[in-house]
Amino acid sequence: MTFTRSLINLNELEIKQGEAANPTMVKFNQATDIKVSRAVEISKNCRINDGGPRVTFHLNDNYPDEEEFIVDGKNTVVTVNIYIPHGKLEVDGDENGSTIMTGLFVIEELESGENVIWNKNICVNPLAPVSVMPGSEITNSQVLNPANKANLLITSTLAVPGGLNAIIYPNPTSGEFNLKVLTNATEPISVRILDAMGTNIQSFANVAKSGIMKLSQSNRGGTYFVEVTQGKQRKVLRLVRTN
Repeated sequence: MTFTRSLINLNELEIKQGEAANPTMVKFNQATDIKVSRAVEISKNCRINDGGPRVTFHLNDNYPDEEEFIVDGKNTVVTVNIYIPHGKLEVDGDENGSTIMTGLFVIEELESGENVIWNKNICVNPLAPVSVMPGSEITNSQVLNPANKANLLITSTLAVPGGLNAIIYPNPTSGEFNLKVLTNATEPISVRILDAMGTNIQSFANVAKSGIMKLSQSNRGGTYFVEVTQGKQRKVLRLVRTN
């Protein structure tokens, strides 16, 4: 299957299982934005945009349902960006074959099973960190590649007592915003500002729990991510610059 349009709107997308010697192939001829209202399901022995152009799945609508992106099975390669601010990314491999996820993932909740490999977004920037952004629940997280754990970006507080939280306002902003960190821990707080590709563009050390921060004048309007780190906890907030 080959998609040729740059913008695709779907209610649901199900990609069925292929054979080990003849996997299901889904290709895109150009950079594509795919808007899905409910769910995406990808089965075993599939190759989704393997080595292809930038492709982003947006699972974000105005209805109170929970969007899901499910990758179920061994010998599957998925090379896409995934944006699910109010939903779940569930990825499972198999003891006889791994699932390879490559891209930038902005999600609320991640469930990662056996033999899942999280890669850099090499189709955009081969020098960028692994930009997996799991959220409030991570199950079987021990299966993640230990070498990649340091580069994981957490979108919301892990479900532990005394967890780290933060708010930013105003949002959107013209450049200056307030950051308020909610924490009972005493470790130093650091902040990074990343662009939409996960590239670090500004860093701040020993940040106060409440203060004013400012995007550099060189940063253009668009979407950014503010990553707050304290000890082993991280919180990432989406920030929109208006100009």
